[in-house]
Order: sequence, then C-alpha cells, then structure tokens
Amino acid sequence: MFVNSKKIAKIIEEIAPLVTAEDWDNVGFQIGNRNIEINRIMVALEITEEVLDEAINNNIDLIVTHHPLIFGNINKVTTDDKIQEFIIKMIKNNINLYVAHTNIDASENGTNMYLANLLNLNRVSGIDNNILNNLYKISVFVPAADSDKVRDALFKNHAGKFENYDNASFSANGIGTFRPLEGSNPYIGNINVLENVKEVKIEVIIDNVHLDAAIKNMIKVHPYEVVAYDVIKLENYDKKYSIGITGYFEKSISLDETVELVKNKFKISDLKLVHSNDRKINKIAICSGAGSEYIKKASTLGCNCLITGDIKYHEAQYARQLGLNIIDAGHFETENIYMDYLENFLRMRCVEKGYDISILKSEKIVNPFEFK
Repeated sequence: MFVNSKKIAKIIEEIAPLVTAEDWDNVGFQIGNRNIEINRIMVALEITEEVLDEAINNNIDLIVTHHPLIFGNINKVTTDDKIQEFIIKMIKNNINLYVAHTNIDASENGTNMYLANLLNLNRVSGIDNNILNNLYKISVFVPAADSDKVRDALFKNHAGKFENYDNASFSANGIGTFRPLEGSNPYIGNINVLENVKEVKIEVIIDNVHLDAAIKNMIKVHPYEVVAYDVIKLENYDKKYSIGITGYFEKSISLDETVELVKNKFKISDLKLVHSNDRKINKIAICSGAGSEYIKKASTLGCNCLITGDIKYHEAQYARQLGLNIIDAGHFETENIYMDYLENFLRMRCVEKGYDISILKSEKIVNPFEFK
C-alpha cells in the first residue's frame, strides 16, 4: 500500500491535533515533500548531527521529532548555520521532518499523561482549561431503506466519536410528510401529492473540526433532493486540553519516597530538588520539559510537589516561598522517555491500517548535560 508522510501525520494528529499547539510553537511538517512514498520512519526527541547521520545510514524517509528544528524565520539557507546545514542535508537525502511538540504535550496520550501513568496517578486532570473543540449534534431524517448508508457516511467523517467510543448514534422511526411542488424532482412521491413516508431520524455527535465535511458527505449520499437536517451546538460538553496536569498518589508518601519513585520510573540516577516542606505528598503536578510557569498554579491547586525540568534559581526560590516542593527531573529525561511510547504507537497504528512501514527509535540522541 502506498504510504506518504501525510498518512503518518494523520495518525499522529489523532492524538495530537495541531490546534492544541501553543501559539509560539512550530509543529507539523517542517522539511520535505509530504506526498512522496515513505518506507522507513525514525522517531527522535530532536535533530542533532548524530541523529541525522543515523537516519541517513538507515535509509530513513521520515523523521518524527518532539522538538522543532525550525522555530523562527529563515532568511537564507547556507552551511554557515548549523540548523540550515541540517536542512540542506535532509533535503539532499530526501528525508522529511514532522514535528509534534506542545500539541503532544497536551494530548491525553502525550508526554505528561505518559509520566502520570508511569507514576500510577489517579484522578488526573488538566491544570489549564483550553477548549479543544465544541461538540455539535447532527439530526437527519432519511427513508428507512437508506438509513444505513447515511449513517455510515457520518461515521466515516468522524461523527459518532465520543470519549472512548465511536460509531455512536441514536435512531428513531417515524412518519415524514411532504408534498412536492412544481419544479421539484422528488426521490419519493409525485408533484402536488401529499406523501407519508416511513423515515428514520439519525442523531450523532461531532466536533466542530469535522462538522462541515460530515454534513457535506452526508448530503452527498442522502437520496432526497432537499435534505432535512438540524445542527445543534451542545452546551453541556466542551473537550478541553492542558499541557500541565495534576494527579493523586494512591496514598500519601514522603518527599524522599517521591524522589525515589521518580528516579525508578523515569530510569534516572540524578535530579535536582527544591525541598520546601516535609509534608506528605498526595496531589502533585507534572509538566514535562520546562514547566516553571506552573509553579504558582500548582501551589494554588493544592499540590505539594511539581515534577518538571529546567527550573532556574529565582523560580526555585519562588517555589520555596510558596511552600511547593519541586523535583527537577530534567528536560531531556522527562521527554525522551516518551519516544518509546510514540514509536510503539506509530507501529501499532501502521499495522492496523495495513501500512508496510519500518519504524525505529533513534539510538544516537544524547542528553547534552553530563553529571560529574
């Protein structure tokens, strides 16, 4: 089966929609031709010279990274700049680059939820309340004999997906009445004759991202010349997302026990600690990478510990004044660990879709920091 980078991007965006990326971020395709065939994918935290050489040696067609290679504007492309040199090298070797950064941090299957699962946290919720999308209900009336194909058209366009379910709908039988007038071309009935037709009312839920496409394709397969349907915005449910999360341990543990748990689960031997109090820890906050912006929010929400990376001196002092413990487990350590999950997720979804794609994780990425 022919597979291009667009198909792989679609898989990633199932769990990490581009709209959830921060405004300052640069995600999605960054380099290459998304339409050419790919056979080999490499997953890596970021592009380095070692990672790029590894990709070339392994005949990689697409690299999927967490950290963007390109952040700002590029006014020229020369070998005078290391980033630009990487771009030239990737183009010469027909390597595409796709980036999933803060959008995957905010995913329910992303970096922070992965860390929460490693720590066996309960009652996990987002710190922020960013709205991912609004939900709508589509109600359409269709002759009973044509109801299956109309329902299937809606399902194929992401309708009927809710929480951990898909193909969800409600159907009710009834009688539809109408009288075709002059100039009409009725699928059922005759001009100027009142008709009574056995119809099915189909109701499905859909998000705003896929709403227009679902309606368009539903109308395309619907037999009626004029389709009767309603679209109602649901006020009782908005899907939200957040990069920072909070969660609870099954039972309260000491700060020392929390540190050892993090070391064990994250497979690290060293970390930095801001020891602000000796209270038992039950509720914690997590932000992979760099999460100092969550210090105040974590404290306000009653967390006794924040697990993150890249904490600076003044941020650490501020946390101490708030009485918030911080475990700085490292930017690299709290994100690179997720690459195992991303590799396995891509492999699983490619198998499910029948894509004959080889997927591997970079073995050359290294933490730029050393501990002496």
